[in-house]
Amino acid sequence: MPSLGLNKTWQRLLSIGSKKHGDDQPRGIDRIDSSFGDEAWNESGISVTEPGAEPQTYAIPDTSQLDGHVRLSRLRYKPLNEAKDDIRILNIISEPGDEHIRCILQHFSCSHKYPDYTALSYCWGTLVDAVSITVDGAPVSVTANLAAALRSLRANGHSHIWVDALCINQNDQIERGQQILRMKAIYRHAATTIAWLGPDSKNQADTAFTRLKILATRKPEADFEGAIAALFTGYTAWRNDAGWSSIKTLMEFAYWKRTWIIQELALSRSVLFWWGQSSLPLDTLDTAMANLRDRKPKDYFESGYKDILYLLIIVGKTRNKRGRESKGMNLERILTFSCRSLASEPRDKIFGVLGLSSDGSELIPNPDYRKPLDTILRELTISMLRRQDSKSKVGPSDLICIDNPTVPKRQELPSWTIDWTRIWKGPAGNFWASSVERGLQSGYLASGKSNANPRFSEDGITLTVRGYVLDRVCSLSAVYLIGGDKPKPFLSKGTPGSTVEHALAQNVYGGEGDLFNAIWRSLIADRIAHKKSELSTAQAPSSYGSHFAHLWSEDSKRPKGERLRLTYDCLAAVKSFEIYGRTLEDWSRFTTSSSDLVERSVDYDEISVQDFGASRSSTRFEPNAMEFIYACKFRDMFHRRLLTTRKGYVGLAHAQSQIGDTICVLEGCTIPMILRPCDRGFRLVGDAYVHGIMNGEYWQAQPLSSIQEFDLK
Repeated sequence: MPSLGLNKTWQRLLSIGSKKHGDDQPRGIDRIDSSFGDEAWNESGISVTEPGAEPQTYAIPDTSQLDGHVRLSRLRYKPLNEAKDDIRILNIISEPGDEHIRCILQHFSCSHKYPDYTALSYCWGTLVDAVSITVDGAPVSVTANLAAALRSLRANGHSHIWVDALCINQNDQIERGQQILRMKAIYRHAATTIAWLGPDSKNQADTAFTRLKILATRKPEADFEGAIAALFTGYTAWRNDAGWSSIKTLMEFAYWKRTWIIQELALSRSVLFWWGQSSLPLDTLDTAMANLRDRKPKDYFESGYKDILYLLIIVGKTRNKRGRESKGMNLERILTFSCRSLASEPRDKIFGVLGLSSDGSELIPNPDYRKPLDTILRELTISMLRRQDSKSKVGPSDLICIDNPTVPKRQELPSWTIDWTRIWKGPAGNFWASSVERGLQSGYLASGKSNANPRFSEDGITLTVRGYVLDRVCSLSAVYLIGGDKPKPFLSKGTPGSTVEHALAQNVYGGEGDLFNAIWRSLIADRIAHKKSELSTAQAPSSYGSHFAHLWSEDSKRPKGERLRLTYDCLAAVKSFEIYGRTLEDWSRFTTSSSDLVERSVDYDEISVQDFGASRSSTRFEPNAMEFIYACKFRDMFHRRLLTTRKGYVGLAHAQSQIGDTICVLEGCTIPMILRPCDRGFRLVGDAYVHGIMNGEYWQAQPLSSIQEFDLK
């Protein structure tokens, strides 16, 4: 490590800073203003920012802009030289064991070489228990958690630290945006990253880390099996187990919910979790959580468990391993997996993961904290829609249907904008934002192989697309939604619509058998269930019709699994919905010529099969509702309504749909879209499934001369 020597100015600073707080001497900048000159900040062999620019003094900032973790009091920042790739490093100059923390900020030009330093990843805490430290001779209030981290780092030989709260001028919005673009390099060039979980006030760290090491190695085998057995012996029993109880405490840390840690962990060469005096490598935690996930903990397991899992999914897919460059994830996928993370500055939910994404610099080349969040959301959507990716499995324009279906769209935002703020606030944001779960990778070709050609107004408010009007919504079923402060399902009533009656003999699908097929296929969007986040593009086999016929039979039982039960309840809520004069329950009793014995078409996991009391080893069994409900579960029967159209089509509609809404097929969209007329255009409601047109049948039958433009507001 090159010498990080101190010049005479800082030697004078040290002598001043060593005075006790009780001394009558003036402290901080009051004392050193007269002697602070334009000398070089560092005399090491590494290039240091040259003086010349006037240091800036800032007032106390609004703590809401700083994640509430630091309050600067007359701290002076010299501007960073972007041309020389400048960064600041916090040098802890107080002795190990000193109660009061004294530091200086040093500038380094990294255009040719980075200094040796440790990066800190931590959770800010609150300023309720603020601790005063000294930085460049000025008093700075930081949270007790940050102060404890700095004190622990110094005690363990880490004196040169990069910490965002102090090394970035949080009052300079331009600098904040510029430093975001440097985060990738800053963490990758750190000798190590210390992920500080907090002090070990209850002496649980060793117990928790020992249990995680056992889960990771599966050794000793007896201890591993004993730990797993304790987890499944019941809620009270596993809570009384010391190992699991300590892991419960670990999972409750607010650290796991912080947006910025995703990037910090994924970009670092080496990561150690510190909890008090105990440490655990990132790879050990990753393996332990993977082995735990394979055992499928019950629903009552700690909520932090999912926070850590989603974090590790992103880290695993974006982190370089064994010197090999990771292919990474695109920004849309990272925003999907990070929905559960938190940031007091909402823009950080996007800016905080840009360095991880494979396309972040293309979509948002210049993060700008001066822009309102709604402007950032709109411009990000525009960038996504304009990009033509020939390898993408998603229609370029399908992205506009990603939303929170439980609430109406915000009127102040263009309806085609992906409103991540609504998705983040919902109880199932990672599900709603997933292009897989929303059916955008299901192999549909509603608009054939047409290419998207979106156009935007000069003010970026109106999106113009081409397409055809298919029909209007005639009737809608009830739908279960999940929402509220304590998310739970609630039923939103359906609307029967007009008195238009469709004659069975003249239905758009042909005979009654064809209509029966259209109905049950619509319930599952005509696809089989998917596994392991890979949505199947395979059409549902005809045997599913037999399963649908047993949905409300006398021997049908409500499944045991929570989400399967809710899916069953969703189906029960719509069984009185009428299609062509018959209720859905009546249609389930429609007689077909299918064999009473059908083959299983999907290899379900053991827990799912046990939920229905079926034998896992059986390859043929009597028809029951299991496969059908399982497929409905993965087609998100929550938040979708059964629909009929004026022409007699059946399908699924977005939860916010209304009678009279227009169903359109738009260029570049693999699925139909529901639009609602508004002043000088249309508002986008959401996506739809309409049986009989999902493979381009309607699109290909329309003459090009009749294509029209839709102005989406």
